[in-house]
Amino acid sequence: MSRADEFLFKGEGRAASEAPHLQRKEPWKLLVVDDEEEVHKVTRLVLTGFSYDDRSLEFLHAYSGEEARRMIAEHPDTAVILLDVVMEDYDSGLKLVRHIREELKNKFVRIILRTGQPGHAPESRVIVEYDINDYKEKTEITAQKLVTTMVAALRTYRDMLTIEASRRGLERILAAASDIFRLGSLETFVGGVLTQLTSLLNIEGDAFYGQLPFFAATTDDSGLLIRAASGKFERYVRRHVRDLPEEDIRRSVEEALAHRDGSCRDGGHVEYFESKTGSRSVIYFEECRELTELDRKLVEIFFANVSIGFDNIALNQAAEEKARIAEEALLQAEKANREAVVQMARRAESLQKISRAVAHQLRNPMTVIAGFANILRGKPELGPQCGEYLDGIVAAAGRIEKIATAVQEYNAIHLGERRTTEVSGVLAEARARAEQAVAGLVRPVTWEVSAGESLRAVLDSDLLAQAVAELLVNAVEALPDAGGRVGLRAWESEGFLRIEVSDDGRGIPESEQAYVLDPFYTTKPVGIGMGLTRAARIVQEHGGTLALSSMPGHGARVEMILPLNPDGLPL
Repeated sequence: MSRADEFLFKGEGRAASEAPHLQRKEPWKLLVVDDEEEVHKVTRLVLTGFSYDDRSLEFLHAYSGEEARRMIAEHPDTAVILLDVVMEDYDSGLKLVRHIREELKNKFVRIILRTGQPGHAPESRVIVEYDINDYKEKTEITAQKLVTTMVAALRTYRDMLTIEASRRGLERILAAASDIFRLGSLETFVGGVLTQLTSLLNIEGDAFYGQLPFFAATTDDSGLLIRAASGKFERYVRRHVRDLPEEDIRRSVEEALAHRDGSCRDGGHVEYFESKTGSRSVIYFEECRELTELDRKLVEIFFANVSIGFDNIALNQAAEEKARIAEEALLQAEKANREAVVQMARRAESLQKISRAVAHQLRNPMTVIAGFANILRGKPELGPQCGEYLDGIVAAAGRIEKIATAVQEYNAIHLGERRTTEVSGVLAEARARAEQAVAGLVRPVTWEVSAGESLRAVLDSDLLAQAVAELLVNAVEALPDAGGRVGLRAWESEGFLRIEVSDDGRGIPESEQAYVLDPFYTTKPVGIGMGLTRAARIVQEHGGTLALSSMPGHGARVEMILPLNPDGLPL
């Protein structure tokens, strides 16, 4: 041993702990890089028995920069490197530092530079240009200073891993939160929670490298399901706790659920918590130690916040399930609606065929009956009373004829070619038709017509004029003998053409308003009751709706609402 090496370890005795200590954790890895064998021997001699945070040291040795490169590649979890500067080259140690930090991207290992030739690597330059954590001359390092340096380096290394583990756990939680509806987001969230928890309690300093076996499980309808795991438990993710082969682990978890608390037994630790929505969860890790009072307070605060995350996930999953059920119900409703529309179309077609056949079959015998009645009316020998009977037969046959004609006209309503049309022209035509139809009524009518000259719509103008005329005739007939007002106006609203016919006649009783659009419904003693029905059918052919409102004694109002431009033609 050289004089400098003798001075290196003089006067400070053995390291932190002389007594043998049973280690429960993986040892810290210390890589000694020096080309002098004596330095390796003395370093091992001084640090034998050293422990920090209940973890001993595992010594790794390299005698050149190249050998150190291979060693650090094989042991990326090395905690501390005691590094000589001058070995096969005068700057071998510095080259190794750049390799570790820049090429391997290892920012965690603590690098302590030890040199016996400070002139080759001045401290002022090395500290600024290289990412090292301490700089020592071999002549100044005593045994106790080496122990102190190791404690400081290991403490920093442990804390950096804890911070990194917290960052990674938070990153996983945030990743789950950003896509919470994605399948597996709960597993991602739970995995982040586990990483955060191991970091929070410093359960395992090397948890960053995934050495600690643990799992988290939550209850569902089928039992306790493992959502995230590491180590030997990874193959049980999305399986039940009852599938685990270890009976003692299953027993510990069952006891935690039964007593609703944590426990430490059989070499493992179980923590239990329950969210506000009632979701029950357990976390198990193979590290059996009693939690300190501070640890317990941290866990309580942590689980209180984690419960919020579980509640949100549970609520989102419930909302997703409800949305799925609603979507299925909507699809079923759409299917049922399509089937109903098809059935209604078939029924309407059948009714049209029946009504055409009935009208045809009625007209033929009624023509014969009316014809024979007219012949008999020409025979005076039958007497006046018989003539009155024959007049009644002819009148009834004429009414049946009108009904048959009305049915045929209703069945003949079909939308023709739609064109861009001036709405004011349609209203003028409808008024002219209505005035001609009610010419026999002796009552004064005040017409109030309003439609913009520039208002245009795409429609079958002749058919729509017929519908408006039907409404106008109905309005005039509703006026008292003294006459009254009939209003007709048209306007555009939100892409629809709206046409309103109103009057100040007798109005429609509320009990009858639900039936006035039905075929053959009329309050007139000799009416057919098809005018409003035909108007509604024409509006329906245009893809619109017809609405009626009335107050007895205050008139009635009927409004047509039709698509302004269903074919997309220029207006």
